[in-house]
Amino acid sequence: MLKSLFRNVTKIAPGMSEGYTGEKAVSEDPWENIYQSMEKGEILQGKVRGVSPDGKDLYVDIGPINGIIPNEEIGEPQPKRLSVFVDGAVAFKIIRVDRPNKVAYLSRKEAITEMSKATMKDLRRDSEKLLEILEQMDALKPKEEGVEIPEEDRAKLRELAVQARKVGPVRVGTVRAVMKDGAFLDIGGVPVYLPAHEITWGRVEDAREFLRPGESFDIRIIRIDFETQWMRASLRALMPDPWENAAERYLRGGIYAGEVKRLSKNGNLIIELEPGVVAICQRLPLNNPSVGSVVRVKVNVVDKGRRYIRGFIAGESRWAV
Repeated sequence: MLKSLFRNVTKIAPGMSEGYTGEKAVSEDPWENIYQSMEKGEILQGKVRGVSPDGKDLYVDIGPINGIIPNEEIGEPQPKRLSVFVDGAVAFKIIRVDRPNKVAYLSRKEAITEMSKATMKDLRRDSEKLLEILEQMDALKPKEEGVEIPEEDRAKLRELAVQARKVGPVRVGTVRAVMKDGAFLDIGGVPVYLPAHEITWGRVEDAREFLRPGESFDIRIIRIDFETQWMRASLRALMPDPWENAAERYLRGGIYAGEVKRLSKNGNLIIELEPGVVAICQRLPLNNPSVGSVVRVKVNVVDKGRRYIRGFIAGESRWAV
């Protein structure tokens, strides 16, 4: 475990992500350690304690010394409001010292540039199996738009997608920006996109209800392009798949409770039996249950391969009693 050079600061390796927690040690002379760290070009990490009054610079807690990251040294991705950094960890290099005023000027941009190179190198090493699967998936997809994929190839694509969610490298990601449809995370200086539907097995209407900037957690890389450094991640890939034994838990003819979530485009009721498992039921001629209602569903079809359940509203449909 790496030790820190002075109070409240952790030394981190280039391939690690912001948010890494190392062992801390208190130095008798923090200035001496600051000069040594600046000379060696080491990457450090500290906690952001505030934002400057003009909203442009970050103040980093490094004990008795005032750490400042000027706006031009924050680097990308940079959120619209720097307040999302407050109380979170940021990586930096020391680039200039003003000892009379007890100020050290820091650069997150230089730190994440170096970290990103090491991160991409590690990802290349750990993504061999994932890249093989992605190549197989791309080979099954039509080269021309509008061409329908045969059902046999659809089944293979579904199987390969499941495999990709098991072999992709796992990394610690820190949320930098959240939108309705997903979030951008940082892993070791490299941005990665987490779509809303990859946050959990249940339906996610708005990613902002689940994620907050500054949070750090494990994610699995499920798509990666080394030429563009574009990556897609999944959080639910690290959670138990509810469909692994759904066919054993939801039997044909059985009746189960579920919550009405929405209507499909053709007017059918979409009823959630549990997060990630829904049943499609025909609408009733009269007195249809409203969204949010709890109903009983009599299961008619369970297709594990297509992750599909069809049933009837028990007690209301003439086919289900």
